Amino acid sequence: MIQERIFKPTEEEITENVIGVGVLLVTPDFRFLTVQELKTKRSTGKIVGMRTAPMETVIDGESDDDAIKRLFQEEVVLNEAELPLDKKVLLCKIQLTKGVWLHGYLLQIEQPVLAAIGTEKHEVAGPLWTSIEEVLQSNPDDRQFRPGVRELVLSYLTFLESPENFSPHLFFRTQGKVQDEVFDSLGA
Repeated sequence: MIQERIFKPTEEEITENVIGVGVLLVTPDFRFLTVQELKTKRSTGKIVGMRTAPMETVIDGESDDDAIKRLFQEEVVLNEAELPLDKKVLLCKIQLTKGVWLHGYLLQIEQPVLAAIGTEKHEVAGPLWTSIEEVLQSNPDDRQFRPGVRELVLSYLTFLESPENFSPHLFFRTQGKVQDEVFDSLGA
């Protein structure tokens, strides 16, 4: 179960210097679309090889909706799928690193569809439909999934308990956060 934060965050804790969007694209059989990271990036806490839900940085002046549309052109392209953007749900906001926030959205589709990497082939690879159970059973510290993925999944499961009463979660820290020493050893 997700623990609710019971104290008031400071202004510094909620400052959003960089915003990204992430999409948990889920099917009724509890699988979601993941891609594999091809680049290590300290500011977002990712390491080459991690699996992640599709994520993209919001460009200045761009809305979350615009960034999501761009994500499904640059990161991953879905064949024969109408993305129900009008039915998206804000699941959570996750602070990946200080000042870097991910706005996590849910999009539900009827079945897995063929997915291909978009125009940014140097950033991600290997689209795959991954079981939510795989995330839940993984050890956050083994770095199989990018920080933020577990929080997206946990928020989704809470949403399923009561969609009509759901309110987005705030995560000020991620499970499985990659320590600075790891990035230092990788020269990142």
